[in-house]
Amino acid sequence: MLPEQTIQKEQIPQPPTPGEVSETDVVGGHQLSMMEDGEAGEDWQMSPPPEVSRAMVPGKEGTEQQQVRELVDTGRVVIPTSLAFWSQPETAARFPNAVAIPADSRGTIIRSRIAGHDGNRVHITHFDCQMEATIAQLVEENGLPLVVTPAQIYRKYAAMGREERVTKKQEEEVIASIDKLIVTPATLDFTQEIQNHTKLKRNPRYNYTNTVIEGTLITGVRVSQTTIKAASPDAAEQKLQAYYYKGRIVENAYVIYAMPMYAVHDHMVNQIATFPARLINSPEGAGHQEDLPEKREPTNASHVISMRHYILLQISRMRRAFEGEKVSAKRRIAPVPMSHTEKLSFAKIAENSDITITPRSLRTLRTNTERILNELLAEQTIIGFSTYKKGRAIDGVTITV
Repeated sequence: MLPEQTIQKEQIPQPPTPGEVSETDVVGGHQLSMMEDGEAGEDWQMSPPPEVSRAMVPGKEGTEQQQVRELVDTGRVVIPTSLAFWSQPETAARFPNAVAIPADSRGTIIRSRIAGHDGNRVHITHFDCQMEATIAQLVEENGLPLVVTPAQIYRKYAAMGREERVTKKQEEEVIASIDKLIVTPATLDFTQEIQNHTKLKRNPRYNYTNTVIEGTLITGVRVSQTTIKAASPDAAEQKLQAYYYKGRIVENAYVIYAMPMYAVHDHMVNQIATFPARLINSPEGAGHQEDLPEKREPTNASHVISMRHYILLQISRMRRAFEGEKVSAKRRIAPVPMSHTEKLSFAKIAENSDITITPRSLRTLRTNTERILNELLAEQTIIGFSTYKKGRAIDGVTITV
């Protein structure tokens, strides 16, 4: 369990009434500020999420159609790898206290706090974290402001083709997550991490004097015919703000105004992993197919995609540990290791994929894990894997990179 620092609970500001948007909200995205070490959260205030207004909707003024454009496809998946990013579910569960998250082995900590928009505790899932990572990649590839539909978000998350169908259930999963994230306040203080890592390779796109970020987990708004009509009684404005896509009106779309805050941190400290997108969604599969059952779940089901993201995250961390071992061996003039092996339990995979363990789900989890690892083996992403037992039961897999 992560260490904890108690911070005085502050009243969470309520969002403004429709159409009431400050210039800071529209232009600035996250509110960035420096705090002295130890002050994070003492005066914890954050800008409320922006609401719909005519000036905020991107597009050419005076036109009736503002297109939800085709998104850039780079053929890759970008995964934040920091412990701070993936500890968001635990951070939210510890509210109203802040959580001190280890940033390295030298005692450096990152302070993090996540609250519900009503000032109470909010439930953050690992799927929510993956939605933040997906939005971050969309922002990186397409710029800001970003107009994106739930279906487009899911396609990026699952590495699906533009013409692949996203089910209503999958869209609803995205909507439930993003609707929550755009109203969930958080604060992230990584001042100590930046101060201690003097040899950090700095990304010129970011300002390293701003090491405390306050805002919502995703800075954006959801727009639909309903919210537009509520915000704008003028019929001309209603028409101007309607979104069209491939000749039809889009009921729901999101306007994103900033890179998600936890992804900003990971980009600033270079804790980002990149993999080919085909490793996320592989409809045909690869590797030793004869070892797997003929009946399979859809490869783009959300929990299967979550498993793939989590396994790739762990492989990235293993690779980083392996590189550290090689550097250490060279310094000690010792034999350089040829590989790195770690165990990954099925329980850990389930926990980080929001899967509830039952005898049936455990069997499915094992089948899916072995299928995914066989594909990664065929792609030479890993050197090998095998299952291991705890007592008489198979408990997980041992992966070698």
